[in-house]
Amino acid sequence: MASNVIGDITDEFLVCHVCLENLKQPKMLPCLHTFCQPCLEKFLATEPVGKLSCPTCRQDVPLPKNGIEGLKSNFLVGKLCGILQQQPKRNTSEAREDGVPCTVCEVGNSAQFYCVECIEYLCQTCYHAHGRFEATKSHKAVTIQDLQSDRVTTDEDQVSSQRSPQITQMRPNLMIGNSGARLKLVKTFGEEGCGDGQLNAPTWLAVTAEGDIVVTDRFNSRLQFLDKDGSFVKKVDLGFWPWCAAALTNGELLVTGDGHRIHVLDKQGRESRIIQVTGAAETGRTTQGITVDGLGRVIVTIGHQIFILSPNGDVMLKIGVEGQGQQQLGSFLNVTVNSSNQIIVSDWDNHKLKVFDPAGRHLFTCGSLGSGPGQLNRPECAITDSEDKILVADSWNDRVSLFSWDGAFIRHVLTRGEHRLNYPAGLALTHDGHLVVSEARYNCVRFFHVKFIF
Repeated sequence: MASNVIGDITDEFLVCHVCLENLKQPKMLPCLHTFCQPCLEKFLATEPVGKLSCPTCRQDVPLPKNGIEGLKSNFLVGKLCGILQQQPKRNTSEAREDGVPCTVCEVGNSAQFYCVECIEYLCQTCYHAHGRFEATKSHKAVTIQDLQSDRVTTDEDQVSSQRSPQITQMRPNLMIGNSGARLKLVKTFGEEGCGDGQLNAPTWLAVTAEGDIVVTDRFNSRLQFLDKDGSFVKKVDLGFWPWCAAALTNGELLVTGDGHRIHVLDKQGRESRIIQVTGAAETGRTTQGITVDGLGRVIVTIGHQIFILSPNGDVMLKIGVEGQGQQQLGSFLNVTVNSSNQIIVSDWDNHKLKVFDPAGRHLFTCGSLGSGPGQLNRPECAITDSEDKILVADSWNDRVSLFSWDGAFIRHVLTRGEHRLNYPAGLALTHDGHLVVSEARYNCVRFFHVKFIF
């Protein structure tokens, strides 16, 4: 029982919610949230010059002259870490509740090894499997005893030097203003059919590093690529009905819709590998929503579950209990992330947006069934702009709605009455100032120019 309490304290108070590892050089912000000093420095580098906001609550943080280093150290957290490190070492043959649990398998075995590259605790079985896989057999794994006795160096600088460069999803550089920004239709692409430039149920959009728009042409079992002006470039035929796609900074595409698999395509649209997602409760559902966060983790949905995968495809975390409660999820989910790596889920069945922190803890829910301001009816795609405002395709209300980063309704940016919108499904913000919307009923993609951006 005591070890369970220690585990709860560690998870709740001693883990950084940016890197999801034990806090190193803990720095406390004015809002009392605590993060690793190196994580705050990396986070600051992605923010506007001289500005820092709390990665959890987004409260603005005034920085001292010497920057992150000058923030107050959280001595209480440091003391707790020191106390726990001085706890007697456990025998790894003892029961699971008296040791460190394996973070890879679901059997409940005690961990006996630690991989310093995957940052995973491994039981004996998983350790042997780890050494057989081509992608992980060269990884450095140490015993738990060596790890606990500080005979192993595992700080982030050493680990990161052994990893490949971090690959994340393309982020928009466009913001949709709270007011004053107006959208004008500039082009419509597509019509119903199976020829080049024709569509049959376009469900999702993604923007590549080169600025091309990728359309998941679902019932034609293919992807279509458009240039920034909305002209047909090429198609990529698939052997399944694609649901969603995520464009990565290295030029790869992740495509869902084929069982519990994620297809990885290279820059030319050729399949380079397949990620198999294991442990789904709803076996009859396929992979659907997909995104990659700033930590390089792949986040994908299957039914009512959200899977957080390592870059290699190993399941790190599962979120989701089926139901209609505030923290429960329906079986038709799409997903995106913001710059703080918070996970934003559009829950089609429950007519809500639900937001989780990077560790999978529920933060808040917004929306309810209806057609009024801030209400939703079968939300499909949700994306964020460069300021983390949330745009959601409110499909059965025939509109696109805008919410603040903390879930407050701002306004409707596209509507049926003003823009003749009909069942929006996919959304994307382009590099050159367009909001692109796919309309599943009309089998077309429409380009809206965003005016008066500020």
